[in-house]
Amino acid sequence: MLIVFKLLDVRTMHFDTLLRMLDDTAVMRAAASMLKPRGEWSAFLQGIVEELLVPNGPLEVEGTLIKARHA
Repeated sequence: MLIVFKLLDVRTMHFDTLLRMLDDTAVMRAAASMLKPRGEWSAFLQGIVEELLVPNGPLEVEGTLIKARHA
């Protein structure tokens, strides 16, 4: 859920930027490390984003750009 809160703050972010945040942000890195090995983070993050793309969900995607859905 940290991903959603970050996107609500910045509104849009490229997938690669979000992936780099897993390495650069201690709390996100620690959480990701507990769930998956580093080599699986990209697929893991993609799965999380896809789960949040449900109709009326919190996120939408345009290419590699992830956006917080406007309320």
